[in-house]
Amino acid sequence: MAGRSKTLTYGLPAVGLVALGLGASWVWADQPADRAETPPRAPVESPGALGLTQASRFIGATGLVEPAGEAVAVAVHSGGVVAEVAVAAGDVVGAGQLLLRLGTRAFENELAAARAAVDEARAQRATLVAERGMRRAEVDAAAAEVASAQAALASAQSAADDAQNRFDNAAAIDDPRAISAEAVASRRFAADGAAAQVRAADSALAGARANHARAAAALAMLVAADGRDGPRVREAGQAVERALAEQALAQTRLDLRRVVAPAAGRVYAVDVRVGEYAALDGGGVVTLGSADTLHVRAQLDEVDVVRFEPGAPAWASPRGDGSARWPLALHRVEPRLVAKTSLTGGVSERIDTRVLEVVYALPPEAAAVYVGQQMDVFITAQREDSE
Repeated sequence: MAGRSKTLTYGLPAVGLVALGLGASWVWADQPADRAETPPRAPVESPGALGLTQASRFIGATGLVEPAGEAVAVAVHSGGVVAEVAVAAGDVVGAGQLLLRLGTRAFENELAAARAAVDEARAQRATLVAERGMRRAEVDAAAAEVASAQAALASAQSAADDAQNRFDNAAAIDDPRAISAEAVASRRFAADGAAAQVRAADSALAGARANHARAAAALAMLVAADGRDGPRVREAGQAVERALAEQALAQTRLDLRRVVAPAAGRVYAVDVRVGEYAALDGGGVVTLGSADTLHVRAQLDEVDVVRFEPGAPAWASPRGDGSARWPLALHRVEPRLVAKTSLTGGVSERIDTRVLEVVYALPPEAAAVYVGQQMDVFITAQREDSE
């Protein structure tokens, strides 16, 4: 070891120290410079920061812009393929104005069949009504036939009585020289024949009366004794009413293929296109709301509800523009707390947070505000925080 070189003893550690220093200097030079980044938007300033009052006297909330009366998701009355979309987002429509139309071919055929059924039912009733005259004529003819048969029976009865009387007179003569047996027999045959004629006339009268009864019954089915419609005409009238009801139902089904605006307002969204299938249970296809007044629905955290006073002054600013500050007018307070639906993702925020929803009306000077836009809302608190 005594002969070890001084170069190895002192040179190698020196080279290592130099290499360490160079490496440290390179690492230090590659460090990124710490530069202040400009935020994407100016942070929201509370009213207290503007010198209005102490910040603890205000409740901060997140608001969502909605049309007055809330947006209405207009749905279809029945499912079908969209044949026409008559509006676009941003259009102002009136009550009853067409929004969209579904395919109508099958429903038009159904209406045509219903109309044909109505025409057929009406024709059948008209035929029965026209048949009344013929049935009355049949009754009159049957009555005349009955009268003729009665006359024929009376004549036959008279002839039979005469023939029977002549036979009785001849049979009462005992002297064969006064009348021959052949004459007596002839009168007997004549009386029997006359009696047969009476029976035939009586049978014809019964047949005439039966024909008259059938004709009267057929007429009674068409017209009652008091002049009103008979059973067959009433039944035909009911058939007409049923056919008209089916026609009205078919017309309603066809009309419901047209989706119209339930009230005047502005179209905020159209969620269906021509050729797409609009399902009955698929929710709204056109979003409609007030075209004039806009509201802000503010969600107050449940811990701030005790400090909330409905009549307290309130302001709103759009996200990204803290310089714009509009006074709000209270519209209504939803009288129940609901689960919070708009979460910020903060570490301290609980997913089971409940909020009180308060609806304010934006002033007319609130420009460039859109439905669905988030707003920063500040409400004067009833009392300061205890902290």
